[in-house]
Amino acid sequence: PKPPIACLVWGDPHIWAFGSSIAYRFVGWCWHTLVTDIGCPGVGDNQFEILGGFKQLKPGSEKQRLNQIRIRFKVASGMFIQFDLDQGPTASYTDDYGLQYNLTDADYPFTRHDITVDKTYHPHTDFGNDFAHAAEALTLQFKPDDMFVRWDGIRRAKITLPPAMHGHVCGMCGPIEDFTGDMLIGPHDNSVDPSSHCGGYAAGLPQHSLTQYTQEWVDSWYIRQPDEDEDCLADCMG
Repeated sequence: PKPPIACLVWGDPHIWAFGSSIAYRFVGWCWHTLVTDIGCPGVGDNQFEILGGFKQLKPGSEKQRLNQIRIRFKVASGMFIQFDLDQGPTASYTDDYGLQYNLTDADYPFTRHDITVDKTYHPHTDFGNDFAHAAEALTLQFKPDDMFVRWDGIRRAKITLPPAMHGHVCGMCGPIEDFTGDMLIGPHDNSVDPSSHCGGYAAGLPQHSLTQYTQEWVDSWYIRQPDEDEDCLADCMG
């Protein structure tokens, strides 16, 4: 059987995609799709998406960091529930009626719809060197598929998928074909201003086409959120 596959996002920022032998450095403002089964070629599951929120390190800087993780799952009602993993690390849960709950340490482990969020202390003991710098970390586990999202509350996330999901997802985590370097263009908004920092390089590129240009690929996975930070949008517009 195939082993689980993992995607690591960290730093200013870098991404080690599923199946890739190298890490890619990129420029990204605001929200981008890291992993999803929504709108992928030949995949009709449409059950989940994992987004990364990126924030400029300081005014005028070309560097950003991963600032937040957002996980959305479709439940039996046909609506989506949402978990936000934020700085700290802290977490919140939004149910399928749109009601939001801020979680405290007393709430962990917190389970809804077969999805559990828990806090780990000294995470390097369980997660290894990827989290050796962190005193605490949050882990979200989707039990039926044994999918994990780990977040250090600073700027590092690791997404692990089971073998059954190989070839059934897309997003910035890949897959990326190592031999050719081909990257899949995402379902970006083709109306984005080409001069914009958010999505500009992908303007006009057809969804599901391939590119070997990292910034086109990254920009094609930009996704605007209803609660987008105004400072972030200002950075996007350059």
